[in-house]
Amino acid sequence: MQVLIHLKYAGINGGCETFRTRGEHAFAANRTKDTYALGAEGAGVIAAVGPSVTSLTVGQAVACNSAAAFAEYGVTQAVMCTPVDEASPQAVALSLSAVTAAAALEVTAGVKEGDVVLVTAAAGGTGHFAVQLAQLAGARVVAVAGSEAKKQRLQALGLERVINYKEEVRT
Repeated sequence: MQVLIHLKYAGINGGCETFRTRGEHAFAANRTKDTYALGAEGAGVIAAVGPSVTSLTVGQAVACNSAAAFAEYGVTQAVMCTPVDEASPQAVALSLSAVTAAAALEVTAGVKEGDVVLVTAAAGGTGHFAVQLAQLAGARVVAVAGSEAKKQRLQALGLERVINYKEEVRT
């Protein structure tokens, strides 16, 4: 059930790539390998499909996980691919960062209208999705970021409270 993807864009997911290179968590097997692929999230076009793959077709644009996205071509399971209108940087972000934020808020925390949600690293890949998804759920969002520029970008999303932790210290 594998597909070959001609990758056009790759995301740099610091946490995931760190786990891969250190051989931590789901990537413990990497400790004993001489080589392993990097690039957790990508977007590209299906170049070939395995014999039992019926959900994707050659030439179809997809966002994907676990496809060695730092390479020109990568192989992954068809279930790790989501069809998209166009392989783009935006599609890359949806494949891991947005899914992580959605799972954390909807599945793990069960965020609902009226809840107060604190999002750290709120201007980062997963953080900016978490901020927007929490807002869509009707939660009050407190966002934390590390620069004035990031604070301003978050304020532009209509947040009532954004903290620049490098400037604001409360005792």
